[in-house]
Amino acid sequence: MNWKPAYALMLANILFPITLELASTAHPLRSYAPLARILVLTAYFFILLLASRRVYASVLNTLALSMLTCEFFKTSLEFLYAGFLSAVALYFTWSRRLVALNLPREVEELRSLHILIKELRRLGSADKVPLFLSSASVSLSLIAMLYYLLGSPITPLTLLACLPLSIVTGFTLLVSDYSPRRAVELGFASGLSALALIPLAVEALQQAGRGEVKLTGREPSAMSLNLGRALAQLEYGIPVDEYKDFPQHWVSRSQPCWYWRRVRGDINLPVQSLINTHVVIAGASGTGKSLLAKKLVKEFSRMGKSVLITDPHGEYRPEDLGLAEARVVDASEIFLNPLDLGGLTPLEKSKEFSQTLAVLFGLGPLQRVALEDFLVKAYMEKGIDVNDPSTWSLPPPSLQDLEKACDEFFESADEFARICPYVKMLARHFPKQSPVPLASLLEKPVILRLNNVASDFSRTILVETLLYSILSAMYSRRLRDLVIVIDEVRAVLPGGVGDRILSRLFSESRKFGISLITISQDVKNIPRILLSNAGLKIFFNINEPESLEYAVKTVAGVAASGREAAVSTALASLKTLEFLLDVAGLNKVFITKTHGSTPT
Repeated sequence: MNWKPAYALMLANILFPITLELASTAHPLRSYAPLARILVLTAYFFILLLASRRVYASVLNTLALSMLTCEFFKTSLEFLYAGFLSAVALYFTWSRRLVALNLPREVEELRSLHILIKELRRLGSADKVPLFLSSASVSLSLIAMLYYLLGSPITPLTLLACLPLSIVTGFTLLVSDYSPRRAVELGFASGLSALALIPLAVEALQQAGRGEVKLTGREPSAMSLNLGRALAQLEYGIPVDEYKDFPQHWVSRSQPCWYWRRVRGDINLPVQSLINTHVVIAGASGTGKSLLAKKLVKEFSRMGKSVLITDPHGEYRPEDLGLAEARVVDASEIFLNPLDLGGLTPLEKSKEFSQTLAVLFGLGPLQRVALEDFLVKAYMEKGIDVNDPSTWSLPPPSLQDLEKACDEFFESADEFARICPYVKMLARHFPKQSPVPLASLLEKPVILRLNNVASDFSRTILVETLLYSILSAMYSRRLRDLVIVIDEVRAVLPGGVGDRILSRLFSESRKFGISLITISQDVKNIPRILLSNAGLKIFFNINEPESLEYAVKTVAGVAASGREAAVSTALASLKTLEFLLDVAGLNKVFITKTHGSTPT
């Protein structure tokens, strides 16, 4: 057995992960990280080729390395360049007669591999262990396991693939020239390649003692929100343990700056540490917003909260939420009177409802004022005096009452004639029936399906009415511990409609245990007051320039440009199921990955 290949394999396995780490992070190589990564992988292939003189074994081993380090290759172009340079290295060794390239022989060796492995059955276990350790890539399998335990983006599939490739490579390198003594000697020498684990072990010890936010605990506590696995945290200082999933070009190692530091572990946020439990979620379609919302619903349900989900597209199901007792309610089959005061005075309700209709139907200022006066008259007809609070508990008028009043006043008042067509259209979309009591609607977790509602304005009015009913029940202490999910908030409450009720719920509901989760594809569609008051702001991938700028200002504020660059780069680089988490109560910003596999 030639010791030169053994030493070559051992040194290659020791130096590869360390060199790759330096190629990605060390100054001044950091600016040329893609080229450095390509050269490192190509050099590794070249060393294996010369050491083993088997093309297929070198290809398999290098493939294991590329799988292990797949997170370092950001584009397919990098991988193609690495493949091209490896082919050049193969041609060079073949033309110089350093390696005998014989493709039929390579294929034949692959076919006979099963037979060769069968022959190893005659070996005792004491001989098989060093033979296994002599594999050129066994240490890389150990590295893959440690990476996975530390939370790096290595999939279980990659982990399972590396180990068989290690066994294949090791067996094929030694089985043709085997003796027990040589296997023991070479196994010991090649096993020293596990020294490459030392820098990773040191990093593991460092990570175990870091992080001001609790990233520990496999099981979330009773009053904490588990949001997923932390990948990075935004910090200010001399860069240490930089996050490598995207290049941080603005980072300087010579002076303090904003940068993303790698962290690992589940994020468990104690509810008591948050300014409130309201959540805003924004990001492009298909990045994982609804999946995260479902996870949050499970977390709040575990704390004993009831659930109300407004579902505009019919994508929420009880089994997805872990709520077998949840009811799916078709919103087109229930009735909520939009003229119910809902905790407002008659004047406030008249003004609020007239502003809603003005937005939905494009009414002018005169029409809006006429509608407001008309609504006040309708309340007076029902005995509800705007100046007498004792009358405000009386049954409010219905839309059919308004339609009847239109027929009476149509001829006598021209100002009412301008708004009566809209009133009659409303009455047709909200037929006369008994209103559903809020208590009966929310007695169990409920998914309110909105996709069968006859019109967009009917859906908007229904949701706004429901929110006002919740606000009234909250103030009267009839409702507590509720989480409300409003998916696609601007589709449900368009053009500023509902901003007032949402802002009131955001600012006043914490002491009643009510949490709101608002979701939108475009962060610009989320009212600024909600972004300002939310305890948790969550942004998935954003690439549209205006939306990106809006989100960056929301997270970075008026801080230095380095913080803005860090936030902007992260938002534009997030992968599916990854999101930027801004925790207002702790003044912490994380890159986080939610658990799951079905983004919507």
